[in-house]
Amino acid sequence: MENIKILIKGWPVVLFCGVLAWWAAKKYLNYAVPMYESTAKIRLADANEGVPGQNLYKDMDVFAGATKIAAEIEVMKSKMILDKVINELSPGYTIFRKGKLRSTELFEDSPIAIRWIGSAAPLYRQPLLLTVADSATFTIAGPDGLPHAGRMGDTVVLQGVPLVLSLSEQREERQLKIADTYLVEFTDKAHAAATLLTHLDITSVDKDVPVVRISYRSSHPHKAAAVVNAIAQNYIQDYIHLKYESADMTSDFLQNQIGQIAGQLSQSEEKIEQYRVDNNIINIRQETETDLRKISQLKIQQTSLRMSLDAIIELNEYLRAGQLNFLELAPNYEAFTDLLSTEMIKKIKELQAEKKDLLLTYTLSDERVQVVDRKIKDYTSYLRESVQNTMKNLKTKYAALSNDIEAAEQVFEGLPERERLLTIMDREFSLYQSSYIFLNNKKIEADIAKAAKSSFHRILQPATVSPTPVAPNGTIITIVATLMGLLGGLVFIVLLHYWRPKVRNLKAIETRSAITVAYTVPYLKTVAQQNRFFTKTAISLQVKQILAPHTVVCFTAHTGREGRAFQVRQLAAQLAQQGHTIAIADVADDFTNTPLPDGAELVRVPSANLTVATETLERLRQQYDLVLINNENLHDHSVALLYMSLADGNIFVLDSLRSKLDVVEQYSLLAEEHGLSASYFVFNREGYEPGALHRIKRILRGNRPQKTAA
Repeated sequence: MENIKILIKGWPVVLFCGVLAWWAAKKYLNYAVPMYESTAKIRLADANEGVPGQNLYKDMDVFAGATKIAAEIEVMKSKMILDKVINELSPGYTIFRKGKLRSTELFEDSPIAIRWIGSAAPLYRQPLLLTVADSATFTIAGPDGLPHAGRMGDTVVLQGVPLVLSLSEQREERQLKIADTYLVEFTDKAHAAATLLTHLDITSVDKDVPVVRISYRSSHPHKAAAVVNAIAQNYIQDYIHLKYESADMTSDFLQNQIGQIAGQLSQSEEKIEQYRVDNNIINIRQETETDLRKISQLKIQQTSLRMSLDAIIELNEYLRAGQLNFLELAPNYEAFTDLLSTEMIKKIKELQAEKKDLLLTYTLSDERVQVVDRKIKDYTSYLRESVQNTMKNLKTKYAALSNDIEAAEQVFEGLPERERLLTIMDREFSLYQSSYIFLNNKKIEADIAKAAKSSFHRILQPATVSPTPVAPNGTIITIVATLMGLLGGLVFIVLLHYWRPKVRNLKAIETRSAITVAYTVPYLKTVAQQNRFFTKTAISLQVKQILAPHTVVCFTAHTGREGRAFQVRQLAAQLAQQGHTIAIADVADDFTNTPLPDGAELVRVPSANLTVATETLERLRQQYDLVLINNENLHDHSVALLYMSLADGNIFVLDSLRSKLDVVEQYSLLAEEHGLSASYFVFNREGYEPGALHRIKRILRGNRPQKTAA
């Protein structure tokens, strides 16, 4: 609550500080150099869109990787791009039109053009004062301060650098003012690039959107727009140049590689051809399948022939074993089933039957029976010979088939090796062929990219000249300055209040000392208020025996500005009106030029002699009803302690505006140490909180002591 009162009472100071800060902000805005900002937007090329030539390098590791927005931003900020911009826009120096309080940078509107011979390094970053009197003469001061006069078109040598000043070509077109004072500063490229970079801001619109925003601030609006557009154009031209050089280098590289691969491909073709000729290979897979089929058929025939051969061998063995009783045999003719053999078997059986019929009539010796036996013998001999011949024939065929199979199987000897070598050569040929086709495709794409001298970066928004400055922001600066002024005013009055803590209220006294407060004095504006208050206070003090008859009461203060003399005067006046005789012992010499109240008498007392002072006070105690001592300041004189020790009562005067808190504790220690009798506090101007203006006025007056509490 107390702090709120302080702030309420200090509102004039707060308002004054706010108005002062507002005025200072307005003055600053009047003399501050305005900054203009221009912005351009560039959409970066997307590798997944555009003509086929854009994907030229995606399959090669050396060109692999997606476009990184951050990398492109660093390219735009690179020294290479900035140097190109500086070479395009900067003539190598900066010229300002010098004013009384600020200098204005000139860009395309400079009426003066400067040329030099050789290097201007000795003049780098050294401001030169140029004074142009008219369109013909000028004076330029070098770094040493010495002026050099010259005429337009003449050569002036500064620090060993020959300079030629002339009027710019745009002077007449724009009707530029010539006679004026200028500042010229030569800059090297490194410093110019660093300066350019400090005002340059390149950011991405969004991390997932390939759009870059380029912003530049300058005190000249045309320069801001020109720098941004130059950065955008040079970045795109650098991209095109780099793309063309890359495509050209790639095309040459691919051409060389195609020649090498073509030679290797031709050698591979000749190698395969020679190998096929040497090994009589047309189609190894087809030939292998044919040979396998042929061997399979031969083995089938061999198996069939083997079965027939086994059967005929078995028949021959059977016939040979039973050749004595051939007619009784019943052989298996499964392997011997030709028509002739069948007819012969039938004929033998018929002759055998005929013989049996003849034997019924004739004997074995009969000629007719003999003839039949001879016929049967002829047939059986022929049949046995036929079986043997057939067996020999089958054996011959079986041996021939075995030889044919063996010869056919010899074809597969070394086949895996031949097939492996041919596969290796075919694979080598396929690799060369695929490389040849790939390189030719890339060569075509490189030629397309080389021929297409265009950029897939696009300027979405070119920079334009800004009509209004972006800095300083007058509204924000004024508002912030006013708020800071108001805040400073608040801080000031709070610091003013707490800078030297005072005895603000009665509680501050009671919490720091056990000495009783005799009475408190409010702020009394009028004489009537003073009379009423001190009449009541005098009676109260007499009742409390603080102002007892024939006693000496000493009024003491720390600095004399707490209203000590005022208390003595008012109490003396009220006691005198009651008919008491009052003696005022003015040790502090406050009543010399001040009229005393009626009924009170001023008594001079010695200041340093203890014996004389004791006798004088004892005499006054007997002579007057009450002796009031206006003691010296406790802060300035040690003699004040003398009268405090001689008095019957001690009243220490405190003031809410002038007494510091530590004074309460100091007086308490002093009273306890020296045994001061009947010590009391008087709190002057209790509850009085004047405004901050009053406080400032009091500080400006030098804190002169006041005689009254009002």
